[in-house]
Amino acid sequence: MMLGLVLQVVTLAIFGAMALDVYFRIKKFSGQHNESNRALRHSKRFKWLLISIFVSYIAIFLRCIYRIAEMAGGWRNPIMQDEVSFIILDGVLCWIAVLVLNIFHPGFLFKESYATIQRDKDVQSETPTDHEAPLHSVPMATKA
Repeated sequence: MMLGLVLQVVTLAIFGAMALDVYFRIKKFSGQHNESNRALRHSKRFKWLLISIFVSYIAIFLRCIYRIAEMAGGWRNPIMQDEVSFIILDGVLCWIAVLVLNIFHPGFLFKESYATIQRDKDVQSETPTDHEAPLHSVPMATKA
């Protein structure tokens, strides 16, 4: 269990370092983006999405660190037997991560996602004819 928890924290730390690297690279070349990228980056929706991802990341990262401390002393560890800290540092942190990403879900923040565009096209078009396959279908291989 400890190995899994430590691996989880290491993986999250690597993700955080890579995300920071991307952030600083984008910040460095912020004047060189085209107009559509600039509009997206400065939109409130995108900023709230980034904030929600950051809050969720911190909540899950702290929870994983707490779980390492909890499991480090074995099953009789006083940290493990403290119910209040367990509820706050495990349950509440998970609840925060889930709540934030549900409120600021990318599907709600970006109005024109592929799924909504495709759904609108399907509603507007008639049923496909024999020679037209729907966009979401994959042709089946036939035996010769």
